[in-house]
Amino acid sequence: MTEENYKSMSQPKLREYVRMHPEDIEAFHYYVDKLRTQTGVLVSTEEELEQELQKRIAQR
Repeated sequence: MTEENYKSMSQPKLREYVRMHPEDIEAFHYYVDKLRTQTGVLVSTEEELEQELQKRIAQR
């Protein structure tokens, strides 16, 4: 997938795409960059991101 496609996705769609395509490292990095720009979400490693995602999924 191209970066232009990432930019056009909503954050929930991008999150789902990243979860379904773990081999797409570019998409993962783009998603992490989006998360880092949001206030209140602090992750600095892939492990922290995975923990945060799992926590949020469990809250639903």
